[in-house]
Amino acid sequence: MRWPLALLVLIGCQNGDDGPTTRVLALAGELPAEAGAVVISHAADGTLIDQQVTDGSGHALLQTAPGALVTVIYRRDAIQVVTSPALATGELVIHGPVPAKAPIIAAALALTAPAIDADELSADLGCATVHLAQFPDTIDVAAACLGTDSKLDVLVRATVGIAPETLAGYYAARVPVVDGVGMLDIPTWESAPTVIPVTANDLGAVIELDEISDGFVHATPPGTTQLNAWTGLVADASRVRAQVGFTTAAQTTTAYIAGLPDSVAFPATAFLPAATTRVALHDRAKLAFSWDALAIGDVVDFHAIWMPGTQVILWDVVLPPDASAVAFPQLDPDLAAILAPPVGDVVLNTDLRAIDGPDTTDFASVQAAGLWVDQGASSTIVPPPETGLVSETNVGGFDD
Repeated sequence: MRWPLALLVLIGCQNGDDGPTTRVLALAGELPAEAGAVVISHAADGTLIDQQVTDGSGHALLQTAPGALVTVIYRRDAIQVVTSPALATGELVIHGPVPAKAPIIAAALALTAPAIDADELSADLGCATVHLAQFPDTIDVAAACLGTDSKLDVLVRATVGIAPETLAGYYAARVPVVDGVGMLDIPTWESAPTVIPVTANDLGAVIELDEISDGFVHATPPGTTQLNAWTGLVADASRVRAQVGFTTAAQTTTAYIAGLPDSVAFPATAFLPAATTRVALHDRAKLAFSWDALAIGDVVDFHAIWMPGTQVILWDVVLPPDASAVAFPQLDPDLAAILAPPVGDVVLNTDLRAIDGPDTTDFASVQAAGLWVDQGASSTIVPPPETGLVSETNVGGFDD
């Protein structure tokens, strides 16, 4: 979606008073600037101080005050709102969601394979999964699926049954694309995976392995004593996620690994302590929340999601571990109409988590390294490491 031009002009001229200022840099993912993003400074209770719009380089300069927060609004199919304390010095860098790319067809992939007894055939390109009618088959490949080179990392699966499905066979390969065409001739179906032993799982976590090929993620079936990787898939990196508990209250540690690991281990010391607090909602119209401070990890991320009409709103508030309350910024009528609070029958979901990363030591170092809020509640918040553990503990829901 796009803001109306008149609204952008209004937002960009809110406050010309002298006083303390804070600089913000809004990025779309790792590097591209987020031009035209609405940026707000406000008090902890939501009272508006200033509103601006980022320039072509993604920068905005805001009037501020002691204890003020900064909020950046990313316009996507789901609107991502990011809030964090203003910086007295330096620049607050926020890595927000990457906008969807136009589905430009850049190549074709031709597939052939031996006959196999299966109810479902699919080709996973990392960026998309395409259902196949039969073999041979040819599918279109979007430009976004080519990644950084002219090769495709393809995982073809044949399954039997529905919910649950059983794997009848698979084949994975890195396929070169020449003159806009990639060709994958499957000589024989694979049935045995590459086994990766779990040498320690002290808390009985459910463990999942993501193989990352040229930036694209290929998930594998979860396990507790061993993991099964896709034989033939070229994994430039791996992400192994171990979770104890349920989605709404869990201890989760993710190991970032170069290549494919020979084994993985998750001792009890790899996890943050279980969270014991709950989130309380005090005012739906003002979106005011509080909780007992988690006081663990490098940073706290409060995440809320609601859906007024057909628009999905995601709000992440990145705070120091001793924080215990937050309120949504008070918006002018035009912005408030777009980001309507979840009043009435609108469903509101929340999640509160403490996060600890290998390359940060406290909240100041997290802010200095930039905030990574690009996938809602699954974002790392701390800088995603090349290698090392990101540990978190969370609680969901609220006492109304």
